[in-house]
Amino acid sequence: MKHSDYNVLVVTQHYLNGVGGGIFASRAFINAFAEIFKGRVTLLCPSHKTTRPEGISPTVNIIEVEDKRPAIQKLIGVFLGVTHRYKSTFQKLIGEKFFDLIVFDNSRCSFGLIDLAHSHGSKVITIHHNYEYEYIRDNAPYLLKGASIYWTRKYESAAFGKSDLNLTLTDEDTRLLEENYKCSRKNPLCNALGAFESEKKNLPIIKERNKQSKTTFIITGNLSATQTIRSLNGWLKQYYPIVRKYFPECEFLIAGKNPSKGFMEKCESIGVTLIPNPNVMESLLEKADFYICPVSLGGGLKLRIMDGLKMGLPVITHSVSARGYSIFCEKGALFAYSSCEEFEEILRSLNSKSFDKKEIQKKYAEVFSFDNGVSRLNEILKAQHIIE
Repeated sequence: MKHSDYNVLVVTQHYLNGVGGGIFASRAFINAFAEIFKGRVTLLCPSHKTTRPEGISPTVNIIEVEDKRPAIQKLIGVFLGVTHRYKSTFQKLIGEKFFDLIVFDNSRCSFGLIDLAHSHGSKVITIHHNYEYEYIRDNAPYLLKGASIYWTRKYESAAFGKSDLNLTLTDEDTRLLEENYKCSRKNPLCNALGAFESEKKNLPIIKERNKQSKTTFIITGNLSATQTIRSLNGWLKQYYPIVRKYFPECEFLIAGKNPSKGFMEKCESIGVTLIPNPNVMESLLEKADFYICPVSLGGGLKLRIMDGLKMGLPVITHSVSARGYSIFCEKGALFAYSSCEEFEEILRSLNSKSFDKKEIQKKYAEVFSFDNGVSRLNEILKAQHIIE
């Protein structure tokens, strides 16, 4: 049977509206499967009265599932390992229609469903957005951390061991999954797919900067996310003074959603311009000379770095956030550090370097375009005999 005749079910844990790295990646994966299996993809996704999926291919049949449990029941569910809302809907759906391939977009939403999928004769793919144990360890609320870590290891291990194919965003995630989850099935298949744009679209036009302008550094991200704000607080104390040492007259911008009042006051006190909840991030990025990603917690590929590279900006990032970007290190467009000494060496060298923004953007397109991502996915599916 040709793969164009396959029926495919994708299950995601992400609310597919708004912005955010996980949402961006999920849209891209869903749309890539929709491109390969034209008109034959069904999507199970979470919904709420005020949220509806956005940015998904119109060829996808979307089934929204609302979690109607009261808040206290949801809280108890964290301790009991209730990781998703899909079991009854999933059972009904696969009982009514045969799916050749079932794709779980995140190991959490696969928990308890992979065996059901296999019992109906479906092949299973799990997409791991990161080594989730690492992410939960650095981001879960303190009171829920123990239970969250326990169940994360349960569902991540089950997904890795039982899936017919595991896909990751980085080679580092592949290595961590293989090292930490020994399973009964020998050598589970695992391939790094990487991240990519969620649709075909033109790259932003790079405007020439006024040579008389001050050197401008920019940091962007969700300023209410645990790993971001914890990393930033430490970075501003340890690394920001080094920036001022080598670029005393520079303009330094931080932009992102939902910063706290305390963080806004901290930025003001040290001469950092904070732009809360910007309407258009691109207009800020085009004014910058360098993009900094200070996140030193969590795992996986930090998609915010893609925003900098898309605008042709050279990137300076903590080594934890450099995962998945090795090609840009090789091309001299991304610089990774893990200590103040390494960061200082990078800053010291910047004045002697020149950067071609259009060349950086060209390399970005080669790696992260939607067409490139679809091609990579298609090649992996064929090489691992998921499709003919």
